[in-house]
Amino acid sequence: MMKWGLIPHWFSEYGNENNMANKTLNARCETLQEKKSFQVVSRNRCLVLINGFYEWNSSFGKKYPYYIQNETSEFLTLGGVWDSWLDQVGNEVQTFSIITTPANSQMETIHNTKKRMPLIIPEDRSNEWLSNFDVKKEIEPFLVPFQHNLKAYTVSSFINKPKNNRNIDKAHQNYNYPELDNPQLDLF
Repeated sequence: MMKWGLIPHWFSEYGNENNMANKTLNARCETLQEKKSFQVVSRNRCLVLINGFYEWNSSFGKKYPYYIQNETSEFLTLGGVWDSWLDQVGNEVQTFSIITTPANSQMETIHNTKKRMPLIIPEDRSNEWLSNFDVKKEIEPFLVPFQHNLKAYTVSSFINKPKNNRNIDKAHQNYNYPELDNPQLDLF
């Protein structure tokens, strides 16, 4: 199984790999081919299948968590880049980063500070994403914000604590924040 947070094959600062992985959870599409860590995109693209993901909205001086899912199917397919790294004792560790794009209009209102979203690969293009193509010439059409609506709703701040298990029903249940129901309050 792969680990989230890319550790490049050339990384040699043993004992500091977790710091590296935390810096490479995401790969911005704009700099994907420029940053040394992600240049493996020419040969090591992957798909990351998920049920949904979390993003936070900043309003009223607080952060409100949202759960985002595919509106038309059970899964979202994210575009990623991966690499294999040998740890200090020679074990192969496979890691990946999720590629991000600028947010589409729906995600701009939710993830309203960074205005980013994961690269969502349409189901009918997933084989093409994995195929052997000339990245310098042919990757750009993939690196665009997802053009379809996603199902998004607020969830409990329970998920704000990393120690809490987010893979349980409670973490995905709709939770109402009354202050978000009255947009006029945002004026004051």
